[in-house]
Amino acid sequence: MRRNRILLLTTLLVSVMGVQAKVKIVNPCCEYQTNPLGVENLQPQFSWQYQGQGEFYQLAYEFRMSDCKDSLDAESAFTTGRQQDNVSSVQVNAEGYLKPRTRYYWQIIAWDESGKQELKSDICTFETGLMGTENWKAKWISDHNDKAFEASPMLRRKFSLEGK
Repeated sequence: MRRNRILLLTTLLVSVMGVQAKVKIVNPCCEYQTNPLGVENLQPQFSWQYQGQGEFYQLAYEFRMSDCKDSLDAESAFTTGRQQDNVSSVQVNAEGYLKPRTRYYWQIIAWDESGKQELKSDICTFETGLMGTENWKAKWISDHNDKAFEASPMLRRKFSLEGK
């Protein structure tokens, strides 16, 4: 009798774990794009979805971001901490953290309604743009005349066609 109970509990546990283990985080997006370049928003929007067999009801999530792929778990990483919420998007106020022309790595961690199962998304990236005109370091192509100069420059070359 006792042996049957242990066998039954083991079977149930394995079947429940097997169903939930097949659920994963998919379609992670930053500013509605996959791994975007040139993000100018200081409060970017991140979103994700779930896919797989079985049911997964999100109880909490945590957003992590770092400029180094290996330091997503470090204290230097930007994190929201564990948020008790079932939303699958977050707008992050990273105004003091984001730097121009920098690649960032980010990841979502989610917990189910029991608070025990933890799902981690793949590590994703986004790159910030110039984030303001003060970071532009370019020279304009010009004819070196003042902008009030009325005449347009003429760019021409003389050539002749031979044959027909």
